[in-house]
Amino acid sequence: MSYNNGWFVRLSIVDKKQNSTIGTIELCLRVSDDEFNNMAILRVDVSKESENEDTLFSIFSLITPHINDLFGSKGIITKAPIYAIDRISALKRIGYTESTYPLKGKNGIMYYDYWTIK
Repeated sequence: MSYNNGWFVRLSIVDKKQNSTIGTIELCLRVSDDEFNNMAILRVDVSKESENEDTLFSIFSLITPHINDLFGSKGIITKAPIYAIDRISALKRIGYTESTYPLKGKNGIMYYDYWTIK
């Protein structure tokens, strides 16, 4: 229902070598009055064992090139806190850059640690 209504999509991440699910990907289009308007939000949640640069690079590099076409977005944002060193390294390898702008929540709260790619 969420996919059909254009709210968001959630995908499972399957490690074919281990034949097991290692996480999920969630995507939605952001409509806002901040710098991230009309950008796709990409959330990648993986198991602790999969939270390493090579695995994250594989996941991000598979999905990133297709998101703007799927959502008609002008870019992609994803969260990577400063302590997520492997995640940040993987994002940098793909071409994401740290945003200089916070994400403004509908409640007015500012959220930081976002990375973007156009």
